[in-house]
Amino acid sequence: MTRPFTSLCMIVRDEEEYLPQCLRSAAGDADEIIVVDTGSRDRTRDIARAFGARVLDREWTGDFAAARNYSLDQARGEWVIFLDADEELVGEDRGKLRPLLEAAGDIEGFYVNELSFVGDQPGIEAVSNLAFRIFRNRPAHRFVRPLHEQILPQVMRSGRIGFSELRLNHYGYLNRPAMAKDKFNRNLDILLKEAKESSGDSFTDFNLGVEYLRRREHELALQRFQRSFRSLKSLEQTYASILVKNIVLCLRILGRYDQAQKVLDDALEAYPEYTDLFFLRATVYHDAHDYDRAIEGFQRCLQMGEAPPRYFSEVGVGGYKAWLGLGLVYRDLEERSRASHAFTEALRSNRRYTPAIPLLVEQLVLASGGSKAQAVLDRFLEPAGPETLAEAARAFAVQRHPEVGLGYAQRARALDPQSPRLTFLHGALLLDLGRYAEALSTWAPIPGYSPWHLSGRLGSALAASLLGDLAAASHYLETAGENPEWEKRFTVYRAFVQRLGGQAPDWVRMSAVRRQELEEVVWDLAARLLKLNEFAAFEAALSLLAPLNLDLGRQALRLGKLYHRSGFYASAAEELTRAWRMGAVDAEAMAGLGEIASGNGMPDEAANFFREAICLDPHRLSCYTSLARILATRRQYRQAESVIRQAQAYFPHSEMLKLTRQGLHLAAAAS
Repeated sequence: MTRPFTSLCMIVRDEEEYLPQCLRSAAGDADEIIVVDTGSRDRTRDIARAFGARVLDREWTGDFAAARNYSLDQARGEWVIFLDADEELVGEDRGKLRPLLEAAGDIEGFYVNELSFVGDQPGIEAVSNLAFRIFRNRPAHRFVRPLHEQILPQVMRSGRIGFSELRLNHYGYLNRPAMAKDKFNRNLDILLKEAKESSGDSFTDFNLGVEYLRRREHELALQRFQRSFRSLKSLEQTYASILVKNIVLCLRILGRYDQAQKVLDDALEAYPEYTDLFFLRATVYHDAHDYDRAIEGFQRCLQMGEAPPRYFSEVGVGGYKAWLGLGLVYRDLEERSRASHAFTEALRSNRRYTPAIPLLVEQLVLASGGSKAQAVLDRFLEPAGPETLAEAARAFAVQRHPEVGLGYAQRARALDPQSPRLTFLHGALLLDLGRYAEALSTWAPIPGYSPWHLSGRLGSALAASLLGDLAAASHYLETAGENPEWEKRFTVYRAFVQRLGGQAPDWVRMSAVRRQELEEVVWDLAARLLKLNEFAAFEAALSLLAPLNLDLGRQALRLGKLYHRSGFYASAAEELTRAWRMGAVDAEAMAGLGEIASGNGMPDEAANFFREAICLDPHRLSCYTSLARILATRRQYRQAESVIRQAQAYFPHSEMLKLTRQGLHLAAAAS
């Protein structure tokens, strides 16, 4: 048996961030490395040469297939493995490639198992799929298509395709590198050109849909996915299952729940092992307030486990994400113990799954307060990394326990003291505790090149202004760079500092769109100041709304809800009543007025408010139970039971409603 000679073929451009770990992962498995550079301006070429690669320059023409084929033309190996710079072979699999190729027999190529990380941090959110990356080096094996280039169909014409146990990590769709390279706009331009040249091509329309989906243009994405499906040759095509899944995903986001369920009915017949579709079905049921079917759906996902490797699957839909979905349903049903259990299981299944942490903390704090919640959470965080500790810090801050959050922030920073993100978080918790000078000194070391630099300057401006140093606050706000999102925040904070100094900002000539953008920042600033009990500064921030010429009823509504969420019930009642009289109402406001009236010993008014809240939103479970409780207190048991029956039409299996109804029967019998 001869030892197979293997060529690693790559095309790169400005890849100094990820290229070293990619080439390091392939060391020892590839006999030669061929790197085609299409115009790097960083250290990419030097890094490649340091790993022994042959580096070839080629002008970029907007065609990925042509660039890849140029690398194949230079390959001397019997076998080719091709990688992108933002990928790496999993270290534990080192040494498995050669035995795989030696035993290949008549197999022409192999799939590997690819894990693509998405979101902000690797290891939290990911999707898995089979990726075709290894094939025999033959002249007939060449890539086609300028974007999302394909070689599998060409290799399949020569023989069988095998499955390997090799694993590949892909980092290219993490938010920061994707945005830095502007991949989305580049891909869209290439695909639109390809669509004009090959009208009606299913795969091109599918890829266009994916790009629109990434840009959150869901209607355009749906149109492209539907066009792709209409020209699909077979449901066995490699992308067919993810195409159907994406159609359902778009319909769900657009709120077309009935259409989504109809598509799922057909899709599940074609792909009965695809856990992602069952997960999506449960999610659609939840969105449509069909809680019982949502619970059954998520439980079905847990029974099935993760989807088979042949599907492009979201990691966790057969485990921790299904537990999270269950917890969210129980949270809506106000079944706190079940919600806590589900969120706990999500975290137990994946201790790095940080989305479960704030939800679990919320339920624990509601049940037992901050210190007991911390004791329970710590059992599931050990051993705790900086990411989970940081998420716990933020969660306790949101639940108004910044003193607990500060402890987690300090522990996180101790594990990674140079992290600008953790440094900012540490300072933010100090600010929440009113320790303004300490927050300023904590934020001072954040370097100017860090993405957290502007966050630190904005926070520093707020801290300095609350310390009375308006000159320092103005200094921190001198520049926001060229980012329009930061520029509007700096504009509002500058106006706030001016207002504290007795000046009035001139916002009269701004467009309606611009005024609305600034309004959101003002409300965010006002909420922060109210949480800090900085009432004079809070009033100064609110005064910034006056020049924006906004609807007074809507302002009163937002202010009333802000007061209510912050525990200032007298002020909340005043503003919500004013909004109500001006015709600006919603279910949250009416429920808030009901709670306030009930707490002030005004049962008739409270009952009317709860009834109004139910009319505006029949899915607010607490309004039914609060209304029934008021009626029962007045011994109006039949009316109270009628309210519970009305609630059970929307929540037929709610344990809380069952217990409430049983209690009404006992109370009525006793009276």
